[in-house]
Amino acid sequence: MNEQERGLAADLAQAFVAQGAPQELPLFGAMREVYLRDPERALAQQSSKGQPLGFGMAEAAVLLTPVALKVATEVVRFISGELGKHLKEEGSGVLRSLVRRIFQWFKPSREEPAKEKALPPRLTPELLVEVHAIALAQARQVHIPEQQAQLLADSMVGSLSMASATTAQLPAL
Repeated sequence: MNEQERGLAADLAQAFVAQGAPQELPLFGAMREVYLRDPERALAQQSSKGQPLGFGMAEAAVLLTPVALKVATEVVRFISGELGKHLKEEGSGVLRSLVRRIFQWFKPSREEPAKEKALPPRLTPELLVEVHAIALAQARQVHIPEQQAQLLADSMVGSLSMASATTAQLPAL
């Protein structure tokens, strides 16, 4: 996974954390750095806590943020791969541009408000079903409670569906 895709995965995970566990946002940047340095260790620390949510803000962030990053990473990998298949003859520059556009919706605005964000291409219902399965499998892999695993998978698909729905004028992938 390249640097751009890691950034997109972080943006997607942060969007989930903002909706699903907003109390973790102050720790998100630090937890992202820990995760990026050693994903397995970050995930092992959260699963070794013994109690699903622990006792306090740091414990909650250790649980949800690395899981959201893991799930978002796999979702970005999958969608990038699907876009790559779709655009094989178009060249890598077009692929990078489309990957950036599809996840631009989740990126916190760092530009002037007057500039409008590029709209991402639409995702088909079949791809969204696959994204849900990937997200659910990744969440289960780190042994979070089933209800949280479902919520994470549903949230990822819901966010991508909303982003995709705003692009009705573009062809489906």
